[in-house]
Amino acid sequence: MGKPRDWVQVIANGGIAAILLLLHATTGQEVLLWAAWISLAMSNADTWSSEIGQWAGGRVVDIVRWQQLPAGVSGGVSWQGTVGGALGAAAIASLAWIGTDSSFSQIILVAGVGFAGMLLDSVLGSLWQAKYIMPNGSWSDQPLFAKAQSPQRGWILMTNDAVNWFSNLLLVTVFLLFYW
Repeated sequence: MGKPRDWVQVIANGGIAAILLLLHATTGQEVLLWAAWISLAMSNADTWSSEIGQWAGGRVVDIVRWQQLPAGVSGGVSWQGTVGGALGAAAIASLAWIGTDSSFSQIILVAGVGFAGMLLDSVLGSLWQAKYIMPNGSWSDQPLFAKAQSPQRGWILMTNDAVNWFSNLLLVTVFLLFYW
């Protein structure tokens, strides 16, 4: 929240898909193409859920603890953001449908696993990402104005970019293990 997009975020959200596409181009294994689509669907679902959820406002709760959070804090979910995430995953699945010779079940798989990955990202963000208590008592991902510079929850090196990368890697790895 409040941080401009940068190259680290691009790598965290698109790097795994890029590697999978390169591996697909090298080996011709179609499963790697589908894993790349799933990776992109997850990243897009996560981005759309965050942006639409913050834009729409409404009540945001921690996906694990069910405590109210300010909009934009990692691990927070709202019904508006969740719907936005589903639309984001469906948008990438639609592109996969247009861009490949695929079945409807493969497209549902991309959208469903991408959406599930967005939820996984929220859970890992809630559990692992560094969280700080602000002077007003609310939670934040940013230590700048926090009461203490050490996180009260999570790990100091676990940023949103790290959570995005790790959850994407975990999702794609589980998908490939189930496939193989």
